[in-house]
Amino acid sequence: DSHFGDIQLSSFNPYSYLYYLEFEDERKNPSWKRRSHRFYKSVKPEEVMELHDSFYLAELSYVDTVDEILNGLEDSDWELVYAKIDASPTEPGHYLAIKRTQKKKTKEPLEVLLSVRGTKEIGDLLSDAFLDAEDYRGGKAHVGVKMSGQFLVRKHTYILEQMLELSGKEKIKLNLVGHSLGAGAASIAAIEFNDNPRIDANAIGFGCPALLSKDLADKDYIITVVSDADVVPRMSGATVRNAILDVMSYDWSNVAYRDVEQLMKVFKEYFKVLSITDEFEKRVLSFVKKTLDDTIKPFVETMHEQYGERLEPLLLPPGKCVHFYRDGSAFSGRHTPCSYFDTIDITRTMVDDHMTPQGYHRAMLNFMRDATNDIHFRFAHDSLF
Repeated sequence: DSHFGDIQLSSFNPYSYLYYLEFEDERKNPSWKRRSHRFYKSVKPEEVMELHDSFYLAELSYVDTVDEILNGLEDSDWELVYAKIDASPTEPGHYLAIKRTQKKKTKEPLEVLLSVRGTKEIGDLLSDAFLDAEDYRGGKAHVGVKMSGQFLVRKHTYILEQMLELSGKEKIKLNLVGHSLGAGAASIAAIEFNDNPRIDANAIGFGCPALLSKDLADKDYIITVVSDADVVPRMSGATVRNAILDVMSYDWSNVAYRDVEQLMKVFKEYFKVLSITDEFEKRVLSFVKKTLDDTIKPFVETMHEQYGERLEPLLLPPGKCVHFYRDGSAFSGRHTPCSYFDTIDITRTMVDDHMTPQGYHRAMLNFMRDATNDIHFRFAHDSLF
């Protein structure tokens, strides 16, 4: 592999990950998060209400049957037109809906919704797995996600043009939403659909993968929402490689020695039957220190010598980014540049933050409860999962 082939992954020590996780917890604490967001514009509660409406429509693409989509749209402004429940590589599940109560032959555009499902089946995983970037519109794009977005355009351009003709209107306002892989495919599709002069496309994505090179990523018709330490928007070939090297190059010998010191104290305090003497404790600690100095420190030095340089991330999440993050007492939200997500945060919540219920729904719900000073606040729709 172009990013990992030269790294001896067989030498990866799980303890280095556990201790690096502790190191990152100490470094990227709530005070650090507040400071790193300090000069960015705050997200307003009314923005979060609108974002959550889009989130609900995105999450609805994960249900298992067409009937569930119909039930989910029953009290909404949208009427189902088409649904693809299954997925295959680079052909994600999705549904198409049209806004109700639109009048024919008026100047207002025909409003259409395209909601794209994220990773749920083997086909989705294969699309995600293409971490490499390839040429796209003078820049670079995530291979698998680009192909998924282009599939949506090929599949629906004709039907959208037919809907437009039947409506008697001049233009379509196409609203694309998605989560994870679905967010990336929706963003690519928005770019491609906007080549059509009769379609005005925009996209709102939640947890969108690192997708486009910097010269392509700045699109004012795309919004990417990121929940705290969500790993997916930060994950590209370069950032995964950099994270692996950061973990493997971390010198955890001193903190490991600290833990053994603490363990010896616990044994002496609570397991007196062992009759651990001060001399025995001293010998054990001396042995541990020598072992760590003879193994961990040389390995770390070798890692620094062989892999001192880190790769410059090529891909970023697209559009205008909104970041919800734990600030120590609640969730805050800021409009950040998408380059903010050019490094993987190694945290205990990096996977959970990507999920729809415990990640995105929780972040927006806690933000609103704090903003409204109402611990009982609820959105019109709870998370579906």
